[in-house]
Amino acid sequence: MAAAAAAGLMGAGTVMAELRLAPVFSDNLVLQRDAQTRIWGQAEPDETVTVTFAGQQVETQADKSGNWIVKLAPMPASTENRILKAATQDEAIEVKDVLVGEVWVCCGQSNMEMPMWGNNPKFRQVNGAEWAQKGTNPLIRLANLVPIESRIRPFRDYQFKIAWKPATEESILVYPATAYFFGKELQETLGIPVGLLAATCGGTTIENWMSPTGLDKIPSLKELAYAVNATLPHRKEYQELVAKVKTEFADWMKKFDEALAADALPVPPENPHLPAPPAYPKELAVSVWPPKTTMLYNGLVYPLTPMAIRGAIWYQGCQNINDGAVYADKMQALLNGWRLDFQNPEMPFFFVQLAPYKLGGYKLPALWEAQQTFADANGKSVGMAVINDVGDLKDIHPADKTQVGRRLALLALSRTYGKTDVKADSPRLKSAKVVNGRYVLEFKHVEQFQTNERKPAFEIAGADGAYVPAEAETKDSVIEVFSEKVPAPAKLRFMWVPLAEASLFNEAGLPLGAFRVGDDSDPAAKP
Repeated sequence: MAAAAAAGLMGAGTVMAELRLAPVFSDNLVLQRDAQTRIWGQAEPDETVTVTFAGQQVETQADKSGNWIVKLAPMPASTENRILKAATQDEAIEVKDVLVGEVWVCCGQSNMEMPMWGNNPKFRQVNGAEWAQKGTNPLIRLANLVPIESRIRPFRDYQFKIAWKPATEESILVYPATAYFFGKELQETLGIPVGLLAATCGGTTIENWMSPTGLDKIPSLKELAYAVNATLPHRKEYQELVAKVKTEFADWMKKFDEALAADALPVPPENPHLPAPPAYPKELAVSVWPPKTTMLYNGLVYPLTPMAIRGAIWYQGCQNINDGAVYADKMQALLNGWRLDFQNPEMPFFFVQLAPYKLGGYKLPALWEAQQTFADANGKSVGMAVINDVGDLKDIHPADKTQVGRRLALLALSRTYGKTDVKADSPRLKSAKVVNGRYVLEFKHVEQFQTNERKPAFEIAGADGAYVPAEAETKDSVIEVFSEKVPAPAKLRFMWVPLAEASLFNEAGLPLGAFRVGDDSDPAAKP
């Protein structure tokens, strides 16, 4: 890549005299197989840099700011620990024990952050210590992006070195449980190296993790896009706002000086008045904590770009419980930006449905619906792991993430890796019609419904919209729903009541998620 392009990737900054690799390239690294691998760093301006790995040798020249980047040709998976080397005429850096396999970014708030083990008994994986004790696997490499970096603008370099660690009892204990179980399932099924990069922060919104590049084309997020663009010097919103501030403050200073001069006259005005300064735009008065829109992405995820990765997994939503339908647009903005920045337009993205929780009320199924809407809009490269059977109504942080990580992995194995024998999808409504006063529902991704001890949480309503609990009869992949109180049903919903948990499963043990038929009313409002 030309030096000018490298400058754009690395971003503005002080010139670094010594040869450096980006922090993500450190010992025990996993590089993405079957993809053009980008390696970048810094050196003396105009210095020639040579990168060597796995029989390849690529040369480039650092730009005027000292930034450089090279591309390695796609490589097959390899379990051989090899050396990645970057060198100039006077210096050399070696990254040891580098594997080639599958690389995934794992991101979200506290449910993704929850470690395998820790001092807090309410915030760790059940039996996490036992899992860690038997989990040693040199072909799984774990990187946890800590400490938290919150940045107003996209930030190219970390202030810390990323430490890739082979999966051992010690490294597994402190790693996010959902991410670990996801990687474990992938590695054991694919039989090749898997590298995981975890970036998490509890209590954060999806806005914190969006890229500035993903907001502009989402009409419902126009205000968010403006607030972000107004902080970026290369955007017109910032330039126009700064020009406005300069004009307003210059006018104020003129009037202030005139008032001061009048106040100093031998006979001052009867009511002297020094004008107050104009209001300073809130868009420019930003701080890095608590993080606002894009700030955690800028500090934690953006520095990984444009690294070649396979995809991302995502577990977030509690902090956006009030969003309802607009959450789908926010997820779309996040995905659009990540795909642009990672230069991976079809990047797989698999995420977790929120688990049932006592404080969710009617807002929770509304968010579930938004999550499913987003998944449906993006084809097979985006999927949702339904987990309404593995929650804890009393705890917003369910302690067992084994099925969460596994179901994310099943989606990846089926959709990304083409494992046709893997059943990864929960049942989904295929068609709905009213026959003889009953809703007849046909589903896909199920051959024979299985039930548990819970009564399925179906409700139906007539044209008046007054919902009542309904009975359900299942036969193979068809469910008939009815109530004597509603002879002419016009609306139906499933799991649209507080505290609803899974009751129907396909033969693979994957639960049916919440859905509605014929009702487009405000899903967050209690009927």
